[in-house]
Amino acid sequence: IKYRGEICTKTTKKIIACLLILMMTASILAGCSQRFDCSGYIKGMLDAMYKGDFARHVTDTQTSKDEVEEIYLEGIDIESQVLLDFLGLTKEDLPDDVYNEVMELMKDIYSYSKYEVKEADKDGYVDIVITPIDIYNDVYEEIMNFGTEFAERNNNYEFSDYTDEEYIHAFMDPVIEIFRKHLDPIAYSDPVTITVHVVPDSNNVYGITDEEQQEIDMTLINYTLD
Repeated sequence: IKYRGEICTKTTKKIIACLLILMMTASILAGCSQRFDCSGYIKGMLDAMYKGDFARHVTDTQTSKDEVEEIYLEGIDIESQVLLDFLGLTKEDLPDDVYNEVMELMKDIYSYSKYEVKEADKDGYVDIVITPIDIYNDVYEEIMNFGTEFAERNNNYEFSDYTDEEYIHAFMDPVIEIFRKHLDPIAYSDPVTITVHVVPDSNNVYGITDEEQQEIDMTLINYTLD
């Protein structure tokens, strides 16, 4: 198991930003920012991207639920790989059933996303007050202790007769359980306010910049280990 002060890599950040661009540039609506519900649009996007609540965003973007859900699941897939990176593993290290459990865990973690979208001003600026999920710092000590114990058991040849799949289960099943124990109540760090600017481009497509999109995503979960 490896641990770093910054969990999310630059490569992962770039992938996340690209996914968010797909999400945010889907809305084609007419009218100026005063007539367009900028705050509602941002709230709908956040609900779809992090909580799996697609209703508002499907309406705003005039796309199908399946399309929006696909982008949501792509985001969950990336975040699941970030969690594995925290453990020093990759998606390729896990059998499908274990990776699916990690995906389900990530959905549950994101369901605790905490944000308040303020009313937009007349120019389309919207404040988002995000209270970052701080689960990585919360589980850190317990994961470290488990990793030390697991290494000792491994050095004592406890798993010598295990298949590769059984070995991964012996490691990942307790790790997933540790994360799940820390879901209720889940830990948060101090609130952060992000201001985004919702404006149409030359084609009347409403959205925010990729930098703003990435800032939101990197704030929802605290990736910096204390």
